[in-house]
Amino acid sequence: MKKIAVTHKYLAFSLGGEHFGAPVLQVREIVRLVPITPVPQMPDYVKGVINLRGRIITVVDMRVRLGTHISSNSERHCIVVCQIEDSNKSGSFVGVIVDTVDEVMSIGPDDIQERISMNASNDAEYVLGMTHCGGQVRTIMDMQLFLKHITSQPVTTAAHVTAQTTRPTADADIPKLESHV
Repeated sequence: MKKIAVTHKYLAFSLGGEHFGAPVLQVREIVRLVPITPVPQMPDYVKGVINLRGRIITVVDMRVRLGTHISSNSERHCIVVCQIEDSNKSGSFVGVIVDTVDEVMSIGPDDIQERISMNASNDAEYVLGMTHCGGQVRTIMDMQLFLKHITSQPVTTAAHVTAQTTRPTADADIPKLESHV
């Protein structure tokens, strides 16, 4: 069985009427929902990128990825920015759209029940367990595992290309064409 994370503080959030938690050590910051620049040829759950203080961040809609009810965006919707270790161990950032962020909860390891294996695919390897907290049953997620495929080369490259093509150019950056007439 999978060992439950040692972290005792979890960020509580909601998606489509379902309740979740994630270790706060995996959360970098929470920002309001801002306009997202779409990136062509990405999966439907990758909404695009945002510029967060000069850093290009890929944004994923968790509602689409998890197949939950998608409500129209409101002032309560926000982007939870998570730091994900990549193959270089340098860490990259991915933002996830959630309906609401509720609170930071303290949950002891004994209060988290391991997930029930129902012969499902390993798609849900990111589920650490379930807990009953604040009158709600919450699914505790490992954001590192949930987002590990998002930080793969194609998405990172698309974000990098978007960053490069949206930066201002100076005349020195524009190559001169030679005429062969």
